[in-house]
Amino acid sequence: MVLEGAARAAVESDKPDLQGVRVVLADGSGDDAIVGVVAAAVEEDNNRQITVVTADRGLRERVEAYGATTVGPRWLWDRIES
Repeated sequence: MVLEGAARAAVESDKPDLQGVRVVLADGSGDDAIVGVVAAAVEEDNNRQITVVTADRGLRERVEAYGATTVGPRWLWDRIES
């Protein structure tokens, strides 16, 4: 999960981990941070499956260029509500 701007205040530490969810605090653009996380994950393991949840078409294109799969927010909400 990437938090930017005021949302960064939702966690108290520089290296937060919320029940197995890695939280990245973006220094600037959240989209740039997401692309950076995806790029680093691909560099670490080119066969790793990566799914990015976003409704932003531009971000979809950027992460799909690294081989990530994208899904919309409804996909995540459906899993949280279950």
